[in-house]
Amino acid sequence: MQRQALAGLRRGSRSGLGLIELTAAGAPDPLRRRQALDAHLKARVRVASRLPAGTCFRLLRLPAMTQPMHRQVGSARATAHVRTSSGFGLIEWVVTIAIVAILAAIALPSYRQTIQNNRTATEADDFISAINVARGEATTRSRPVTLCPSANGTACNGDSNWSTNQWIVFTDYGVRGTVDDTDTVLRVWKAVNPQDVLVSNPAIQWISFDRAGSASTDNAAVTASATFTLRPQSCAANARVQRTITLTLLGRVSLTSGSCS
Repeated sequence: MQRQALAGLRRGSRSGLGLIELTAAGAPDPLRRRQALDAHLKARVRVASRLPAGTCFRLLRLPAMTQPMHRQVGSARATAHVRTSSGFGLIEWVVTIAIVAILAAIALPSYRQTIQNNRTATEADDFISAINVARGEATTRSRPVTLCPSANGTACNGDSNWSTNQWIVFTDYGVRGTVDDTDTVLRVWKAVNPQDVLVSNPAIQWISFDRAGSASTDNAAVTASATFTLRPQSCAANARVQRTITLTLLGRVSLTSGSCS
């Protein structure tokens, strides 16, 4: 009886070892090797339970494993994680940066022109508003009202620099184009953006309106109309960001947009 039990133990051990070797050779899966090991141990336990008490026997040595089972499972999981992980490599990053650079080079000039166009359009509207306010006040008060550039917001500069100075509208009851003691500053506009220029043609120091709304200037060369050109200082030749304001001596104002000249 004892010999039969030992023979069964050896057979069970060999069966378990064969299952382990087959699993390792066919598919090196830590989970399947674990299952084979459990089957082998259960087979030995079943055989040993049939032996009489006190029987001594030699257990067959299991095949040595290069790593403990928990390390093998962890290593397999790490390998699977590495294989399934995704991300950007060096080539992908270089291609992405190149595409972004190309798109930026294409879009940046257009974006810059859009900003310049919006800015000059706003400033042109402000200057036309100053002209209309001066003309409206002249007709309302039935007295001369003048528009001129001013550095301090209280007096005319006496020059034709409309770019870096403010604009003031004042009642002009005394010397034309000069803020006298009898005159009153009605409104002040801020200067244009430092990146833009506003130039009159011909050079004009002030614009005055009478009670009928007609315009006059300090420059006798203005016989029909005067123009004011508003544009960015750095303006591409094909960029349509320039504004031209035309004022006739009848007091009428028009606005046109075009490419920088």
